Amino acid sequence: MAISSFDTHNYFKQLTTSGITFKHAEAHTKALTTFMSNELVRRSDLNEFKSEIRFEFSEFKAEIISEFSEFKSEIKMEMKSTIR
Repeated sequence: MAISSFDTHNYFKQLTTSGITFKHAEAHTKALTTFMSNELVRRSDLNEFKSEIRFEFSEFKAEIISEFSEFKSEIKMEMKSTIR
């Protein structure tokens, strides 16, 4: 996941030139920098989630195959009993 770079100096400069005090501009810049440095989702999180989904899907697939086989067997038995 690409993280865009954040020019803190330019942000700070824009705040101060638009009338924000040095102290407030500094606080805004620090807060925004902290916020932007926290990734909401990391690549490792996505990979772990993908592995979990694949595992759950394979379990679900195996369960469906098993249930279908049981259903198929039941149908065959019913067909044999009605043919006789």
